[in-house]
Amino acid sequence: MKPINLTIVMPTYNRAELLRENISSLLKSKYVFELLIIDDGSTDETERVVKAFDDPRITYYKHSVNWGYAKSLNNGAERAKHSQILFCEDDAFILNPDKFCEILISEMNTKTIVATHLLANGKELKQNPIERLKRYFGASLAKVVYNYNGHKRRVVRFCNNCFGFNREEISTRFESDYIGNSFRIESDFQIRARKEGATIVYSPKLVIDHRRYMWGGLRMRDVNEFHYQGMINHITFLRNHYRAWNIYMYIILMLLAHPTKWAVTKRVIKEHMNIHTKSVLPQTPHSPASEAIL
Repeated sequence: MKPINLTIVMPTYNRAELLRENISSLLKSKYVFELLIIDDGSTDETERVVKAFDDPRITYYKHSVNWGYAKSLNNGAERAKHSQILFCEDDAFILNPDKFCEILISEMNTKTIVATHLLANGKELKQNPIERLKRYFGASLAKVVYNYNGHKRRVVRFCNNCFGFNREEISTRFESDYIGNSFRIESDFQIRARKEGATIVYSPKLVIDHRRYMWGGLRMRDVNEFHYQGMINHITFLRNHYRAWNIYMYIILMLLAHPTKWAVTKRVIKEHMNIHTKSVLPQTPHSPASEAIL
């Protein structure tokens, strides 16, 4: 087995069986990397599943409470043994881990975020003409950010939620003023990293299959809550990085695209549309330090 200067940071929460499958897939690699599992206070069999592997490549930390996705990522970046880090969600499966590691390390230069190619349950993400038109207007008017996939290696402005970087070269970390799911957390990180001087390089050869929750880790069955949290986090993103009129355009576009969600949109406007405040979202309470389990 070949040592490699890489830590794969994998946050998880109550997905024991899915995590078991993902770890099994990664450990087939010939490379000796660190697989850092950040358990965000799971109440299922996650701890037992991870310990059962008894593999020296695995490092496991468990939060005493559910901190949230952003703090899990930051904790992973701080605790990683190696400076070169790949963030990978527990439902995102790396295809061909050996080739993936080789390409990732070769791409991870100074001040570079390395973006991956994302599949959805083994299939390419495709857009019909209407969807492309909606996304064009969303990007220009409301700064709606979507994952980039393509056949050519290129520099991009944003990338999907599985990406690598060198923590010693890029000092920015993840903001915790986003609620619930991970929607816009990665986009926020990427835009601040670019302001710091980072370049995002997309590599189509780095293929990841996202098998469960494609859209930002949203797991709730309540469609209204799905819509609410997504809108709140995007408004926070706009408030942090763009102008007030982009927020108004976003609300208008959401009403046009989802007219049946007026009640949810009205709730968002009522509760969180104070554009003169940088963030009026509820903050996650301070939590005690996590404990090392393995």
